[in-house]
Amino acid sequence: VRGSLRGAAGPTAAPQPPPQVIYTVRNPKDVLVSLFHFSRIFRPYKDPGTLQEFLDKFLQGDGALG
Repeated sequence: VRGSLRGAAGPTAAPQPPPQVIYTVRNPKDVLVSLFHFSRIFRPYKDPGTLQEFLDKFLQGDGALG
């Protein structure tokens, strides 16, 4: 039942626990190999070259996704 009285006259809220944070992290080697194979079959991307060349570009941040 809702009424116009709030605060001390109304029911008090139960204390809430602090929110939990979940971090999701992916292995960078897995990201590299996955993106390398994807860029080989996805035509809008330029040819990735060898895995070593792709690694060098990946580490410099010069890639299809930044």
